[in-house]
Amino acid sequence: MNILFFAIVIPVLILLILLVIILIKKNNSKSTTVKTNTTSIQKDEEPKTMCSDLKLPNRVEKFDNHTLFQACNKIFDTFKALDYASKQESFLDKKEWHTWQVSLLLRTVKIKYNFYVPTQKGTFHPSLENQPNENILGLMKRIESKYLNQVNVDRNKDELCNEIIWTSRDVSVIFYYLINRNNFKE
Repeated sequence: MNILFFAIVIPVLILLILLVIILIKKNNSKSTTVKTNTTSIQKDEEPKTMCSDLKLPNRVEKFDNHTLFQACNKIFDTFKALDYASKQESFLDKKEWHTWQVSLLLRTVKIKYNFYVPTQKGTFHPSLENQPNENILGLMKRIESKYLNQVNVDRNKDELCNEIIWTSRDVSVIFYYLINRNNFKE
């Protein structure tokens, strides 16, 4: 009878212990919510990065990385050809870039795509190159805020191409951020 008792009780105990272990692991692997005064923070949630919550036009969101990179490369070629580095600083505040172009650049920021282009000293205006990283991050946040507040992402490409509200400084900051993104701590 003792052998029969141990033959039944021990496997049942082992199964119960395994079940408890599985339940404990399952509860620990779920993300837990930590309550603060006004917000809840997901434990497993990835930290917010530049433009991560930015809503962009659907067509821009659907671009694959290769197409996006090609488009941004063409915009960068135009940017370099305009030689902003040698212009007076006040020229950087002239509005000459349209929302479609900026949308493509901000999508590149949003997806954390490594935008590498060979640059040389003098690609960017000295006033930008001499800025501390914190200032560049502040300018990027200002651009993100301007986009959120002034751009209707439901408009089509032609309408966004006619919306010229972006300065050369805005585009310079975005490119500078993209090219030097590894130097920034968001």
